[in-house]
Amino acid sequence: MPTKTRLQVRQFTAARARAKIWGPGAAPDPARFAAPRAPALQLGAAERAAMAFEALPWLDDSLKALPQETQKILLFTPPHASRLPPAGSPAAARERECKDRVAQIARRRGAVLVDMRLVSPLTVEDTNYWDQLHYRLPVAYELIADLGHAVIDGRESPDGRYRILVR
Repeated sequence: MPTKTRLQVRQFTAARARAKIWGPGAAPDPARFAAPRAPALQLGAAERAAMAFEALPWLDDSLKALPQETQKILLFTPPHASRLPPAGSPAAARERECKDRVAQIARRRGAVLVDMRLVSPLTVEDTNYWDQLHYRLPVAYELIADLGHAVIDGRESPDGRYRILVR
């Protein structure tokens, strides 16, 4: 008869989260987020037009297929700030272009678009995350409340945790 394997449940610790976020043995680098931000890289119209975002036609079609009376909400979720592209980099310019295109779709389809994918008090705090992408359950509840304030009340974030890109 096979023996039962006991599922190991890992408890959250700040040290484990920091190791997942910054790498084993690496020290957190919060100064990276406090430094003056580099100016945004300005791309020309041809460079922007050449960028392909394969999932955006699917997003547009999906929103179009929903009944007109359906409340449509799009959200850029918040990874840890260490996962975001450095300000002024080509990757940051590409991300900005993607957000601009999603905003165009949101306007066309009557959706609210909220952006939490930015450096903020939420995303620089290591103990809010299990790793670079997964925030903890208490944070999820806070994000639900923030999303409600943004969508229902149209209220901007008082601490910069989110921006309403399309209302």
